[in-house]
Amino acid sequence: MGLLGKNACSTLQSILACIVIVLLAGALAACAAFSDLKNKLSLLAESLTSMRCLVASVAPCLPCGIKASDVTICSTSGVPLFQAKELRTQVNLFRYLRKNGKPSELFDTLVGDQIKLTLIRNERGEWELPRLASPRRTGSSAQGGEASPRHLIFTNVTILVKTGKGEASRFYRSVEADLDPIENIVNLKLAGINESARIALAKGAAKRYALQAENFSMALLAPVSSFPLPFANLTLNGILGATTSDDQNFAVQGNGRLTTQGLCSRVISSRTLESFSLPFALQAVLNRSGIENMIAKISLAGETATIQGDVKGWEKPVIDLKMNFSGFAYDGAISALPPSLHPSLPDIRLSGSMTGTFSLHLEMENPDSLDYSYTGHTDSVEILDLGRKMDINRLKGPFLHKVKMDPEKDISVLLSPDNPDFTPYRKIPFSLISAVMVAEDLGFFSHRGFSKTGIRDSLIENLKAGKVVRGASTISMQLAKNLFLSPERTLSRKLEEALITVAIEQSLDKRRILEIYLNIIEWGNGIYGIGPAARYYFGKSPQQLSPRESAFLASIIARPKDWRPDPFSRLGQGWQEYLRVILCRMYRMGAADVEDLLIAGVSGERIDSLTEKGSGEEDRADPPPPVPDPGRAF
Repeated sequence: MGLLGKNACSTLQSILACIVIVLLAGALAACAAFSDLKNKLSLLAESLTSMRCLVASVAPCLPCGIKASDVTICSTSGVPLFQAKELRTQVNLFRYLRKNGKPSELFDTLVGDQIKLTLIRNERGEWELPRLASPRRTGSSAQGGEASPRHLIFTNVTILVKTGKGEASRFYRSVEADLDPIENIVNLKLAGINESARIALAKGAAKRYALQAENFSMALLAPVSSFPLPFANLTLNGILGATTSDDQNFAVQGNGRLTTQGLCSRVISSRTLESFSLPFALQAVLNRSGIENMIAKISLAGETATIQGDVKGWEKPVIDLKMNFSGFAYDGAISALPPSLHPSLPDIRLSGSMTGTFSLHLEMENPDSLDYSYTGHTDSVEILDLGRKMDINRLKGPFLHKVKMDPEKDISVLLSPDNPDFTPYRKIPFSLISAVMVAEDLGFFSHRGFSKTGIRDSLIENLKAGKVVRGASTISMQLAKNLFLSPERTLSRKLEEALITVAIEQSLDKRRILEIYLNIIEWGNGIYGIGPAARYYFGKSPQQLSPRESAFLASIIARPKDWRPDPFSRLGQGWQEYLRVILCRMYRMGAADVEDLLIAGVSGERIDSLTEKGSGEEDRADPPPPVPDPGRAF
């Protein structure tokens, strides 16, 4: 046993000695092979990426590896596209010792830490990014060998995307890539903080792309997309795929759920939007010409709409879409929206549904081309309950309206016969009613709170300006805003305004609506109600107003600030013409006579043309005249 033990011990020592020799030999071989790597590693990187590479230092990494620190790969213009605090790899000594491998073929796995990858799209639409060459193994075959797979493992990765539209960045805890030239497959796995994605690319007769995402942020699409979506706040759960045979036309399909998280937009709402998910299914063809044969299905709390059509072009698209509804219930849809989109109506309940098709055509380069229509059945939206914060029924009788001037000051307006400044509808002159309709809402007595013509005209003007320059508010909508809402200009407030308008039209008759409106709106600095306004400007009661005076009061509703008593002597040419336009339309409505027009400076020839046209019903469809520029009014 003693002799056996000594032999075993001797054998073990010999094995350990061999292992040490092998390790040392491997390390020495690696060091010898790359002793001048600090000078030559840039050549290795350039053979991989065809770009300039800078390396601060290189050191051996046992047993057969190398480690490079502070590596930078630059574009041809010198912009850093790839930066790594550290890169490590194990050298394939077998290939090296055979002396028939290229430098780029000496490793299979590359490990990196603290990586920054910059993707830049230049003015020509071309991408500048580091590209990894596919290695080739030299074999005995006549074709020169077979391709070799490669594996990349990067940790603490920041990806930055820069285009002419802006830039966006995203941090990932790890990014792994498997490149298999044998099967022509690339697999990419990204893992961030509470998000992940797997991306696959397979080449063959056709290229196939696949994305499987879990809470995956779409922030990096913001500077790339032609559509102004809030990508920084969008996450994707689901599966998307694309196939192309020519790198020009991509057949896309998929399904999943888009979610907004922490969206702050002064256009949408003054509040931060809560998490909101939109399930979808999609198929379409994407190419340089736009989006073709799109079929998309979206769902709001089980209420589903299908969108079909084409979007031709990317910068100035021509949009042709149809949205199909089948039993789409209004209440289900509104309940699915985030509460921050209707903060004043958290408990609103609706009834009704729609089954039909909404069609839209718009050429963005020509906003006047806007055309839309709806065919099918639709129930009128009925407000069952506005919720605990709002009571429309109180408007049927006397009530006190408070106007907040600033955080510490309110003005109270009492709508009651007990208030001597209150003017009931029966005492409001026809000339004032007509003037206000001409200036603000010509179809007031014929619509149900919304002007189809006004909505279309305002959309066109806003598209031309590239921002909101004109609203489409009717008298009923203005009343909803003045009574219940703040003056902020957001989509959420507009939604609330529309819903309250429906409730007002549903609960009050037109005369009561107009009576409340004329007695609460602002007519000047601190002047609320037609009674105080008539007294301030003309020293008389509303019943005594002339058509010209009524036209002036109607003209200042949109801009009531900084007017003084006896205003006619200080009106500029622009505002005087505005009054003449209002008076001419009042004349055709029977609310002004020839003498009123002559006093306002309307020419006899113009009056004759009005007389020839008569007062046909077609005039009532005319849009209100535009409010003149204040700079030309005084």
